[in-house]
Amino acid sequence: MVVASAPPPPLLPPHLEDLREELESGEAQLFDVREPGEAAMGMLRSADLVPLSALERGLQKAQIVERYPQVDPARLTYVHCAAGIRVHPATALLQQAGFERVVPLQEGYAALLQYGFEPKEEE
Repeated sequence: MVVASAPPPPLLPPHLEDLREELESGEAQLFDVREPGEAAMGMLRSADLVPLSALERGLQKAQIVERYPQVDPARLTYVHCAAGIRVHPATALLQQAGFERVVPLQEGYAALLQYGFEPKEEE
């Protein structure tokens, strides 16, 4: 009996290959700017939750680092959400808060999963 295996993930576009390499090397960090209720349904293993609503309330760099101690404002920061829409205002707000290198991803959570980015294991 032949067991069908899951199809391999689609070939990564160059910018996502860069993302994967930079996350693995520690050169970059990934922010999930969805809201906590959305993130409770699943997050990427390499992502930190920094909700857009928190950024909209005017969090500054020091407050972000205090609230999210694993975050490094000097590190290259990629931003993703559910569908690639909230990343643009989040990018602008992070830059205003003092993050110098912020890259919005057009791919949302589900697309990144399809490209083979691993989900966080449930705690």
